[in-house]
Amino acid sequence: MDSEGVDALGRLLLGSESVASVLHRAASYAQRTLPVAEEASVTLTTGPRRASAAWTGLMAFELDECQYGLGYGPCLEAAVTGRAVVISDTATETRWPAFAELAARQGVASTLSVPIPVGDSAQAALNLYSTSTAAFDDPLLVSKAMHTAGQAAAAIANMHDLDRARTEIANLQLALESRAGIEQAKGILMAIHGYDADKAFEVLSHRSQNSNRKLRDIAAEMIDQVVREQPAPGAGTDRA
Repeated sequence: MDSEGVDALGRLLLGSESVASVLHRAASYAQRTLPVAEEASVTLTTGPRRASAAWTGLMAFELDECQYGLGYGPCLEAAVTGRAVVISDTATETRWPAFAELAARQGVASTLSVPIPVGDSAQAALNLYSTSTAAFDDPLLVSKAMHTAGQAAAAIANMHDLDRARTEIANLQLALESRAGIEQAKGILMAIHGYDADKAFEVLSHRSQNSNRKLRDIAAEMIDQVVREQPAPGAGTDRA
């Protein structure tokens, strides 16, 4: 498989990507690396909601939408069951007759849908459409499509990990900032009233509890008040 194609999904700069853009890349890579597929798409389902998250052409989009309207078809089967689904010849397909008839009328002779394991709350499938019969009967082609789907799933999982890491870092930064502010407020109380560190923290805690406000907000307010009460630079000095 083209090392500059589907495997690039695993090297994405995830900070600049969205789930939609990853799925669009997956569809485009699949179409490019599997020349037997004239068009490709990605089906995404969340509960009863079904939609095409990506497509390379109008034909793929329309065939996906047909399946959503019917409530059945190879793309939904692959997304729900987690198994690859091949239609070798739409002219003789009997599992999904209404879909197969429409596909044949539009010139699609064979299809392949493979699952994309995107998470517990959603299901997805990569769909490939060909104007040739038996285009996806080769197990190697199915394996390549599964690899593409797996790379897309890994990229999406990494995006979720990145989001969690960002949240944890943001929370850590907030905690550090809060701690620094609380320590500064304690220092103010110790300097003004001669409290020791434990007594200063006790005073801050009581103010927080009595006002039902966060300790860091009480500390920030105290610091702001002290800063406002500081004389401006040069104020109170004699001028010649």
